[in-house]
Amino acid sequence: MLKLGIIGQPRSGKTTIYNAVAAAHADVDAYLAADEVRRTVVKVPDERLDRLFDLFSPPKKVHTEIEYVDFPAMTGDATEVAALPPMLRELDALMMVLRDFGENSDPMSEARTLCDELILADLAVVEKRLIRLQREVSSGRTENQIEHDALVRCKQALEEERPVRKLEFAHTERKLMRGYGFLSGMPLLAVINSPDAGSARSAEEWQTLLDLGPKSMVHVVRGKLEGELNDLPQEDRTVFMADLGLTMSALDGMIAASYSLLGLITFFTGGSEKDVHAWTVERGATAPQAAGVIHTDFERGFIRAEVTPVEDLLSLGSPAALRKAGKTRLEGKEYVVVDGDYLIFRFNV
Repeated sequence: MLKLGIIGQPRSGKTTIYNAVAAAHADVDAYLAADEVRRTVVKVPDERLDRLFDLFSPPKKVHTEIEYVDFPAMTGDATEVAALPPMLRELDALMMVLRDFGENSDPMSEARTLCDELILADLAVVEKRLIRLQREVSSGRTENQIEHDALVRCKQALEEERPVRKLEFAHTERKLMRGYGFLSGMPLLAVINSPDAGSARSAEEWQTLLDLGPKSMVHVVRGKLEGELNDLPQEDRTVFMADLGLTMSALDGMIAASYSLLGLITFFTGGSEKDVHAWTVERGATAPQAAGVIHTDFERGFIRAEVTPVEDLLSLGSPAALRKAGKTRLEGKEYVVVDGDYLIFRFNV
């Protein structure tokens, strides 16, 4: 399951954004304690899955899911660094909420403060680990030399107030660094929380101004307005969204931005007997890797995959009709899965 953490300064609208994406009603005036979080799991909406369910009428429909975790506000106080929740390092990405409403709003200053705090937290981790590694390398143990040298580069960048996100690592280094869960190295979605009238700048303009580096994106949302829309019945919500020029909800927009940031795609499995199921995999994954998302035995014993674009299945109405029309292909271990593939895996263990 994808895990996204929401961070921000006090009064940035962080909890408002959490309420908007989670359809929750957390008190925006109630600050979280230093060791407290709010969390919710949401089903990822996908009309293709809904249509598959209508086609097959199985007992169950299984969406992919995202867990959103709302963390305590970060004030930029240096004493906070040691108290940052360890759970932050277990996330797949961070959502950094920046205030673009009310008086004296300064998203760029807020971003700098938050990024500096993440950098300081990472620096503390690097310095502690390097003390031990330097002793081992100096004593002649060379097996940790690659890790040591990569951490030295991290330390230099962090001391220069550059996030780990802006460093390039070789494949072996990248595997070693992944275990540290560097906060400044995580994919970062900057959420511009704009007023009801919308932001004066586009997401592209904010992306240039914030200069957050690779593995970062900017998403602009009208948080307070989106939260209010969640309280409306579906029919009224649809009408109001159309009047406001909103083509998708805050949740849909945030999911689309998160998937794009992390390079994720969706494929589908199932039929009439048990369930229809949506699965998430990294873009560029091969068929065996996609099978492994379902179960490691599927990847280990992979033989081949029957591949059909889900839109063809929905159009023709059944796997049998697909095969008759020549729309189903048999693919082997080298096949790269495409967003919207409907897959049937053949394996032997």
